[in-house]
Amino acid sequence: MSLTLFQSGLGVGIAVEAFIQHGLETTVVEIDPAVFAAATDFFGLSKPSSVHFEDARTWVAKRAAAKNETYDIVVHDLFSGGGVPAHLYTLEFWEDVKRIL
Repeated sequence: MSLTLFQSGLGVGIAVEAFIQHGLETTVVEIDPAVFAAATDFFGLSKPSSVHFEDARTWVAKRAAAKNETYDIVVHDLFSGGGVPAHLYTLEFWEDVKRIL
């Protein structure tokens, strides 16, 4: 069985590494390329199926509008500067996430 996973927010990549090791086709959306570099250089993150350096809200909205890309699992793990980005907890965002599932 093949499962596809989209994770927004990378951190040090612990969750993504587990998904990769379990054979999931894993797409990562991370706004900061330095976070991805640190995860691979210092924490041994394996290469995900694809990586997108973009705001998760924009990335999800584009996929939802195109209606040609879906995922079996969505992991929403976002934290920035002492809080969570409010635009990623809107009804519109969650409706777009539903469309890509």
